[in-house]
Amino acid sequence: LPAMAALWDDIRTGLCGGDETTQFGPRKETGSALYRIDTLASVGCSQPGAAPPRFFAASSKRYFAVAAANQVHVLDSGCSETVASLNFEATVERLEFDHAAQFLVIADSSGDVHFMDVEGERILFSQSLLPNTNTNSTPTFADVTLQRRDGDGSSELLVVASSGIIFFFSNIRFDDLRQAIEERSLEKAQQIR
Repeated sequence: LPAMAALWDDIRTGLCGGDETTQFGPRKETGSALYRIDTLASVGCSQPGAAPPRFFAASSKRYFAVAAANQVHVLDSGCSETVASLNFEATVERLEFDHAAQFLVIADSSGDVHFMDVEGERILFSQSLLPNTNTNSTPTFADVTLQRRDGDGSSELLVVASSGIIFFFSNIRFDDLRQAIEERSLEKAQQIR
């Protein structure tokens, strides 16, 4: 991490069911309940006085991921337990899970897109899409969208840069990648990449 980066690593989980009121005070609600709101977790800085970063999140049936500054935290679906935490050299700007929530796509301000194995808690590979010229507060990436194709089981990743450049990854075989990881076959994994 850069020397000046604050660590947003104070993760408080399991707040639903009483701790929420203790942590944040009573919620002021009026009218009939069309929905329910629960505070499931909070992300704080372990360094007092740090300016708050931009937060990004992604959710699936299995996991919830939140990015704060240079860190990504993956929590279980109920936000009661931290599954993985990763630090990056650049500010994380976008997150997206694959269809089975086995992999997380992470885009950062240096122009890189990373593919994370959630269960293995590691980055499998990274792809540099843009030169690292981001020196201001303008995000490098505007959107990251991942969809599973009907029929052949492959996925497509659409990455939109704030500059207007659109990148399209096609024929991503996450199921084959999971199998290569389970078989510990580096050769098979490299063929998929």
